[in-house]
Amino acid sequence: SILALTIIVSLTIFSLPASAFVQADLEKFLETGNCSGCNLSEEFFFGDDFSGADLSNANLSNATFYNVDLNGANLSNATLTNANLERSELNNANLSEAQGENAIFKKAILVEANLSAADFSKANMQNANLADATLKGTKLCDAFLFEATMPDGTTYLDGVTNLCKYNVDLTCGEASVEVSQFDPFSCVETPIIEGFNDLPLGITPTGWSNSDDQCIDLNPPIPYQQILNEIAESGFYGTQNAPKFPEKEDLKKELELRGLTISEPWVGTYFTEGKQEESIAELDKQIAFMDGFDSNVIVVAELGNAVHLDLEKDPIKEEPVFTPDQNQALYDGLKQLADKAEKAKYTLVYHPHVGTGVATIDHIKNLMDNTADSQLKLLLDTGHVYYATYGHDSDLTPQKIQAQIEELTNTYKDRIKHFHLKNIRKDKLAESVDEGRSFLNSIRAGVFTVPGDAEGVINFNPILKTLADANYEGWLIVEAEQDPNTTMGYNPPKTPLDYANMAREYLCEQTGL
Repeated sequence: SILALTIIVSLTIFSLPASAFVQADLEKFLETGNCSGCNLSEEFFFGDDFSGADLSNANLSNATFYNVDLNGANLSNATLTNANLERSELNNANLSEAQGENAIFKKAILVEANLSAADFSKANMQNANLADATLKGTKLCDAFLFEATMPDGTTYLDGVTNLCKYNVDLTCGEASVEVSQFDPFSCVETPIIEGFNDLPLGITPTGWSNSDDQCIDLNPPIPYQQILNEIAESGFYGTQNAPKFPEKEDLKKELELRGLTISEPWVGTYFTEGKQEESIAELDKQIAFMDGFDSNVIVVAELGNAVHLDLEKDPIKEEPVFTPDQNQALYDGLKQLADKAEKAKYTLVYHPHVGTGVATIDHIKNLMDNTADSQLKLLLDTGHVYYATYGHDSDLTPQKIQAQIEELTNTYKDRIKHFHLKNIRKDKLAESVDEGRSFLNSIRAGVFTVPGDAEGVINFNPILKTLADANYEGWLIVEAEQDPNTTMGYNPPKTPLDYANMAREYLCEQTGL
């Protein structure tokens, strides 16, 4: 009957093996060059011309397109997981939002291709040509890009190429990192310097991952849980907030699990640009953030016309120079913020910073002397002071710069309420100043290191001794921005934890804390 025949035909269609549908898709693709939504998984193509083909939403997982012409093809939203496109040409191809984890693009040509928002995590793109390609949002977690031609025509080199400027996504999803438990840190009974009593010790996350340029990190990035684990493991109590840390309530839980707290927030002001209200609002925001953390200090720095985040600018030669009116606006604004912070039970400390308008010792003296009648205090950052001093007079010997830092410490010892112990590799600093490296690229090159590192030039002992004699009661914070990609290339390789332990042992030896 007709009904029986219909049932038989229907059953025949729906009982066809999956390979039959794949074969049908393959035949359609070979005949028309278009196969949107098709399944071509595990197919093999060699030397074919599929230029302009429509493979959007297609399943190409485990397929091989060796030396194939896909110029101008549309592969948007296609699945390319484990696919092999070695030596294929994809000039002007659209691969936006494609899924290509573990795919092979070795020696592929993708000139002017659109890879925006595609996922090429763990893909092999060695020697691929990505000239003028669009990489905005492309996931490249743990991708292999050695000697690939980047969109700007440069060649990718490990530890040198900064992928951030291409707006790629280097995140690798939530890492599974367990909370570590550590024994309390024990120290020597007879330290070199006496007089410090129960001072809190901290270390910033910038030795693991930079807060201003998040490409200064490993690939895949170091999980924030690992950073917090290693801060606790190395015997520190406090740390700064960081962009990769979770929001406040979740962060508090993560910190409390490890016996940690936030040592300080950062307030960037723009008084020299006339942005009083915005600067005050930022302080209010950070006061609210600090509620519930075991610290009463807030760090402030004037960022008007600052160049420290500009990868193209020399932070010494192009540092902003404030007019008398701008300086007065800065002094008045900081006094107002310091009073506001004091009423909220916080101490506002000023952070001199390379690449800003308050970087040199003369800048610091002018700021301190013109705010002497206020609640504003000073954050001593030895690394920034050394960098700026040498940068403006490279004929100065390390001994003379050391003496100037010690004199500055002694002059303002009663107003120094926060201390960032940052060391300098003098050879790297000389290179950076001679070449006019940007501040962030100087970090990549290894200009900073921790106290206790034999490669560092700063002697912290007399500085700490001056503060101990002045009954210093603030935090001792190790802040040495380093690129783990750089330090892992040393012989022997050194991890962020290695440097944290190095600094902690030095502080233990010097202070007994």
